[in-house]
Amino acid sequence: QELQTTTAQISAYGQVQSSFAKIQDSGKALAATQSTTSTADLKKNLQTFVNAYNDTRSAAASTATGSAKTAVRDLQSSLSTDSARADLKSLGITRNSDGSLTLDTKALDSALQSNDGTANSAAKRIGSTAAQSATTALSTTGSIASSLSALNAREASLENRQATQQQQLAESQQQVAQASNFLSSALSG
Repeated sequence: QELQTTTAQISAYGQVQSSFAKIQDSGKALAATQSTTSTADLKKNLQTFVNAYNDTRSAAASTATGSAKTAVRDLQSSLSTDSARADLKSLGITRNSDGSLTLDTKALDSALQSNDGTANSAAKRIGSTAAQSATTALSTTGSIASSLSALNAREASLENRQATQQQQLAESQQQVAQASNFLSSALSG
């Protein structure tokens, strides 16, 4: 039971790690926004970022321990500064009551029509902030990697304990069989 629980936690953290990697990638794509970036590419990159952000929140919510949730809170905090909130709003991204993000493409179109340079700069800042937060969470000393390392060590320990117990059980069964054979021979002979 304990081994199954630990294995499930490793799987959940793997999903969180994968989601943070998507935040990191989409953040880097936004941070690379240039004046030559097409409107279609910017929209796609923003939608990819919003999806990755929402997926990361959902994945972290499925973990039993707090470090994944802490990493998400750190990400949320990095996007909750006054300047980040203003950048998100200028790009048509709103935070819903449940904490998820939504991209309003009409608001983005309007922002791009009125001043695409400002929108591109906002996308760069949001992307850089998100990528940096994800990189921290994914680093070898970050909360996600630390939790996965601890869970993997726990799984190995549980597997070793299980193997030892199985060996002891097999030895005990062999001793019982030998005693049974001895008693059978002694009673029949």
